[in-house]
Amino acid sequence: MQIDILSNIQFFMPTDKIKKLLLLEQIEKNKNVTQAQLAKYTHSAPSMINNYIKTLEKDGLLIKNKKSKRDVEYYITKKGIERKNYLLVTFMNELIELYNLTKENIESFIKNLENKGIKKVVFYGAGETAKVIIKVLKDMPESKLELLFLVDDDKKKRGTLFEGYKVINPEKLKEYEYKIDTVIITSCTYENEIKNNLLKIDYPSEKIRSFFGIDYK
Repeated sequence: MQIDILSNIQFFMPTDKIKKLLLLEQIEKNKNVTQAQLAKYTHSAPSMINNYIKTLEKDGLLIKNKKSKRDVEYYITKKGIERKNYLLVTFMNELIELYNLTKENIESFIKNLENKGIKKVVFYGAGETAKVIIKVLKDMPESKLELLFLVDDDKKKRGTLFEGYKVINPEKLKEYEYKIDTVIITSCTYENEIKNNLLKIDYPSEKIRSFFGIDYK
């Protein structure tokens, strides 16, 4: 399975180092990869790929075997593998540092809920924020916080499992109100809309919280 890394990155600039890492990684996997394919994978112009290839070749990181104008093979060298692995570890270290910062903030949020006596919660919004919070929560075996299920306005998500938890219709929240200590809004984009939806179904404002720092009391 090939993951399109650059299309999912919002907080890192696609530097030359990242693009060279991706080029070396693709060439190692497939010696017959084309420059058009490399351009698409690295979100670069074909002309830039040609320049990258020349630089990598000059630095002894790969060897180009040109059989014909349209038939070219690329071989990553031992030095190229060493460079690729170094870039990969460096990139991973930066991601880990960012994850640790995120994890620290989420753990603080969870502990704050626990200190208020909150034990059973529901997430409103089955998206990226909920996914990350769930991952951190699973890494906190000592936590007493229990996620019961998620709700979402997207009809396609309802009835499915999200990170192992059921996603249900928000309109059913009132049926479970007695079991729920707090509904946590986990969508930044639709935060106000979600709050209004909850108030429309007469969900108690004191039982609504947002991961993004707002309590609706």
